Amino acid sequence: MNCRVYLNLSIIIDRLETSFTQIQQFTSDVSHELRTSLTIMRGELDVALIRNRKQHKVKKGY
Repeated sequence: MNCRVYLNLSIIIDRLETSFTQIQQFTSDVSHELRTSLTIMRGELDVALIRNRKQHKVKKGY
C-alpha cells in the first residue's frame, strides 16, 4: 500500500513539474512576442512623430 501511495505521489509531482516548466516556457514565449511587437510599434511611432515634426516645421517656416 505504501509503495502505491509513493508511486502515485511521485507521478503527481512529475506532472506538476512538467506543468510548471510548460507554463514558464509559455510565459517566456508570450513575453518575448509582446516585447518584439511593442518594440516594432514604438519604432514606427517614433518615425511617424519625427516626420510629423519635420512637416510641421516646414509649414511654419522654421
